Amino acid sequence: MNSTESRAYFSTFQLKFIALICMVFDHAGQFFPEIMPQWFRYIGRISAPLFLFCLVWGIDYTRNRFYYLLRIYCASLGMEVLWTVLNYFLPYSGAEHNNIFTTFFNIGVLITLVSLVRRKMLKKIYAILFLVVWQLSSTLLILLIYYKNLQEWTHFVGALSGNFFVCEGGIMWVSLGIILYCIKNTQIKLFSGYSIFCLFCSLCSLTAPLARAMYFLEFFTNIDQTVIWQILEIIYVLILGNAWYFTPVVPHGLYFGDYQWMMIAALPFMMLYNRKRGCKIKTFFYLFYPIHILIFLLISRFLIILQ
Repeated sequence: MNSTESRAYFSTFQLKFIALICMVFDHAGQFFPEIMPQWFRYIGRISAPLFLFCLVWGIDYTRNRFYYLLRIYCASLGMEVLWTVLNYFLPYSGAEHNNIFTTFFNIGVLITLVSLVRRKMLKKIYAILFLVVWQLSSTLLILLIYYKNLQEWTHFVGALSGNFFVCEGGIMWVSLGIILYCIKNTQIKLFSGYSIFCLFCSLCSLTAPLARAMYFLEFFTNIDQTVIWQILEIIYVLILGNAWYFTPVVPHGLYFGDYQWMMIAALPFMMLYNRKRGCKIKTFFYLFYPIHILIFLLISRFLIILQ
């Protein structure tokens, strides 16, 4: 054990526990925005990056990667079945759709492809071809659902087909998972790589470059009257998960109105990872995640009924 590892304090179990506590704060703020203070969502920015960090280490440590991914895939589909049933009986009007398992599965498959290419068990061209065909076919299927006005099935089909764009966090979180996998072994790379990613996300979130580009094209050109505009709108929805709208940057809202930059607070915990598993709670998170979502949603619907 080197000097860096000897000064590390957190095992995988401890990091997952910290992420889980932050997740509960975040979801409490999500489902009860009028009751809970906004700083609950600030704490929640730590959760997803820590879970992704544990995932990219765990997928290397697992004895059977196939069953590991299969377990995540089944959890993803199970979560979507739960959401489908809940939305049928208790419609949820929130903008967020919680199913981090879909993101885990997509990242896991990508990491597996990268590993196979690195070990020369799969040619790079075949990996790229598989990736393109997989994502292109699933994206076309999802667009067909949009065309048929069956938007309520988008996330279920996305989980079933493993689509990058409609999973929780979208292509940005999938990209973060791959970045963490590539830089996790070196402290300097982890510090610089994750910091740059957080800075990039913050700049994109605060300046809204895609929305500004769409605004310019729609109001200062005639492109909105062509099929190109429809294609651009589809691309925008796939990247950001919703139809485009333009919101001017408000100076007083830069720091706490848009708080995604607070995900940088997960970095110290990552840097103090000791590469030990700690306590084994393999099934706990798979059960806790859907159960606490179910409880929060039921309570929030009950409070609405009381009003």
